[in-house]
Amino acid sequence: MLQSDDSRGDREARAFRDALYAWGGDVVHVAVLPKGQYDYSEQIREALAIDESDARFRRLSSTIGQKLFFEPTIRDDVDVVFLAIDSEQARSARPQLDFFRAREVPRLGTSRVASLGDDEKV
Repeated sequence: MLQSDDSRGDREARAFRDALYAWGGDVVHVAVLPKGQYDYSEQIREALAIDESDARFRRLSSTIGQKLFFEPTIRDDVDVVFLAIDSEQARSARPQLDFFRAREVPRLGTSRVASLGDDEKV
């Protein structure tokens, strides 16, 4: 789940999490995206466990003492990415999700993701 760093993001994330739990699902990670930033690579790498994939590669490379070809992988327990963020954040997060190999993971979002502006009431 990608959540904006505001009260609306909190409410949207909580509502999705509660509904998901009610149906037997689970949230594996919540990444809070700070307002006013455009680089969410740290939050997305952590959410997709890319950092763990990198650490495994470094350990393996160090253990065998050779430089290996490496392509990081995302965690295998992600079925969907829920976007509780605004449209500006979504414009930045979408290409970063693609870059970090989550292109094939379905994405769900609130109406804020597609809104023209955050001041508009949807």
